[in-house]
Amino acid sequence: MKEWIIANKEWLFSGIGVAVLGWLGAYIYRKIWKRDPLQTQTQPQTQTQSQVVNVNIGTHTSRQEQPVKNCYVDVKAKVRILFIDDEKFTMINILKKAGWKNIEYKKDLSDLDDYAVLSANVIFVDINGVGCSLFRNQGLGLAAAIKNKHQDKRVIIYSAEPNGDRFDNALRQVDACLPKNAEPIEFMNLIEEYARTL
Repeated sequence: MKEWIIANKEWLFSGIGVAVLGWLGAYIYRKIWKRDPLQTQTQPQTQTQSQVVNVNIGTHTSRQEQPVKNCYVDVKAKVRILFIDDEKFTMINILKKAGWKNIEYKKDLSDLDDYAVLSANVIFVDINGVGCSLFRNQGLGLAAAIKNKHQDKRVIIYSAEPNGDRFDNALRQVDACLPKNAEPIEFMNLIEEYARTL
């Protein structure tokens, strides 16, 4: 055998010879030890199976992320938002840029059964300058009346005025209150919170 190795050393240690010897060595190793070359002595077969299950679970989870994202996009398309304000509020444009598709603006209301109110899910009402023809306390009265008549609607009042009657009954009847200068994320969080209940 020694003479054969010396006589064939050029072929044996060339690229083809090394490949054949590696294949032969791996074959003999598997036959003698009767195990898969991907396993080591410290890893029993059950661990390899659990690794495959973990990979499949990870793949399954990543597939689930897409429908959740689509559901969120669907919510943004389905929720109808109404702003009642005597001045066009910049928050409307911010929400539209954030993907909320169905936003309507009304300068004022003269009827609680206005189509804009009936079709909205979430209604933002400014405290000042709206509802003047219907209520002496303007937006507070309007917001409370909308909530009383349409209890399925989410009604949020907001105002630029830092002062006011903090004990007005309307504040307890509506779903939430925000300052007009609140961060856009506060408006979005309220809409998202109420959208989950629809």
